[in-house]
Amino acid sequence: MRWPVWLVALGLVGLLGCATAPVPPVEVAREAAGLSPAQAGFWANLHQLCGARLEGRELFSAAGRDRWAERAMHLDFAHCDDREIRVPFRVDEDTSRTWLLQVEGARLRLRHQHLEADGTPEAHNLYGGYADPEGSAWMQHFPADAYTEEHLGDGLARVWTLSLSEDLRTLRYALRYAGDLVFEAAFTVVPSR
Repeated sequence: MRWPVWLVALGLVGLLGCATAPVPPVEVAREAAGLSPAQAGFWANLHQLCGARLEGRELFSAAGRDRWAERAMHLDFAHCDDREIRVPFRVDEDTSRTWLLQVEGARLRLRHQHLEADGTPEAHNLYGGYADPEGSAWMQHFPADAYTEEHLGDGLARVWTLSLSEDLRTLRYALRYAGDLVFEAAFTVVPSR
């Protein structure tokens, strides 16, 4: 008997030490069938945040960067479908940022959408990268892709890391330049009322 790809991926996620994760819905496993088991597990875990609102705080900002320690940060897992999770990222009253997590074929991608107040794209828009093979169901690293390297053109060798706590209550976001941490924030799920 030939097993469906999504079922094999789901079983491999469990075998790779992710058995403590909530069992993803069958439709999420099917959506992520083309991804590696680690990326499929991460995608399924992200889907469990759909509808959640998270409050954030800066953990680290390198010298010379804008400090966000006193600023209010919020993530809203506002839109989730089979190929994309859209996460508006608000800093104080600035609503120009949205994280886009996308399944593109057999690859997981993180993009940063930046829009002007009128909805037109900012000069630096849709940069990001594809997950590398080093991740897990709880953490993924996204080195800058060719578009980002060309678009930003500064040679900083960016890598973004998203990591989830195993209880799915906290999400961390980190940015490194050539291996050096330049920014990190932690976001915690706000209990629904």
